[in-house]
Amino acid sequence: MGEFDNRIASLSAEKRVILFKRLEEEASKRSLERPTASENEARFGQTVEVSNRCDVGCTEKIERSELRSRELRIVLQKHINVYLFHALPLCVILADDRLYPWYYERFIQLCAFKCYDGGLGIDFIDWEEVYKEVLSEVRLSRYMLLKENSIVNFLKDSIDRGYYAIIYLDEYYLLGKRDYHKSHFVHESLVYGFDDVTRKIKAIGLDEDGLFSRLAFDYDHLNASFKEAVRLTDPNALSDYRRLIFDRYLIALIKTKERQFDSYPFDLSRFSTVINEYTFSLVDKSKIYLRFGVDWPRNNDLQGSCIIEAPLHVGFEVYNDVLLHIDSVLTNGAHLDYRIFHLLSEHKRGINDRLNFVVANYIVHEKLGTLIKKYEQLMQQFEVARLRALRCAYAPKEPALLEDLLHAITRAKDDEGILMIQLAEELATCKSNLGF
Repeated sequence: MGEFDNRIASLSAEKRVILFKRLEEEASKRSLERPTASENEARFGQTVEVSNRCDVGCTEKIERSELRSRELRIVLQKHINVYLFHALPLCVILADDRLYPWYYERFIQLCAFKCYDGGLGIDFIDWEEVYKEVLSEVRLSRYMLLKENSIVNFLKDSIDRGYYAIIYLDEYYLLGKRDYHKSHFVHESLVYGFDDVTRKIKAIGLDEDGLFSRLAFDYDHLNASFKEAVRLTDPNALSDYRRLIFDRYLIALIKTKERQFDSYPFDLSRFSTVINEYTFSLVDKSKIYLRFGVDWPRNNDLQGSCIIEAPLHVGFEVYNDVLLHIDSVLTNGAHLDYRIFHLLSEHKRGINDRLNFVVANYIVHEKLGTLIKKYEQLMQQFEVARLRALRCAYAPKEPALLEDLLHAITRAKDDEGILMIQLAEELATCKSNLGF
């Protein structure tokens, strides 16, 4: 542990909040004053009672007038759910309708990459760096939180300052989680509120059925969960890729940046360019650098599935890797990664949403509307393929199901290839006619 981390760990929760506030002010060069109760009411549409509160687990009787509740604005978005590192921050970003145009310009280009275990990964080329365009973030490492006695109080203080928290918790202690009282599994959730009356922290994450849902965690259970998560993430006890994940942070405090404009200025030209890059598998080297140039170690001393190698392909060419993946499952008995097909389905729904946004906001040719109707049919093809992949994941020894999946993806790929070229050409025409 470095000298700075030692100093941080020795601070009380209150002093630590003050320190991070000062650091943030220096980084952003703007004031981030803690909101008053009246400001909270104006911003979030509800009254916040300011009072002294008892520490979690306190046996002293608390008067009802001292109890408080607070929720930050949130949306349980269904656009991208397959990976929580996308799903959770997007719940914060898309709670602000002004940022939908920002979202529509991104999360279009795909990349295929090799994981530590040799398996295939498929994801959007846009990753952590893109969120910094619209979010302020303060990351807290495990060492900064070692002496935190009540993470609930820390989270409540953060929420009072307008910060959401992406937090890693041991799900063994959390009712409503798949691993509740079954196994110790450290995974992230997004905290956005609290209620002293019910003694619940309000969060979003994966529920006991693996569905992206709203959740509520008991104060005492959450304190125990985080305390165990701190113990389980000791880097000296980890020998796989998880050491890389947990070494970066255990809590990330995030909130949207203040903006002077009413809405993000969607640019049809930029959108058309990215559609073109996806359709023709064109490489934007700056995005490759931001996506894969992060500080992951370039060796194989850690076991498990973690992104460490530059992409195999980008854009439409990722289907070559997807088809090889299915064939490997058929011929070699490799594990079928359902997440690949879930992401492909979300990708098609996302492009469909973006095309409808363009039609709603620009004067375009009737041909684009016709192409969108065809794309809706394509979207259904990928949804059927996703459901087949889900069946295959639970019946890996049935070759007939895998062959059906292989044929479904092949047909959908061929249909999309023709349609995307037509869409790219039509968007280029619209861009030209509108003077972009």
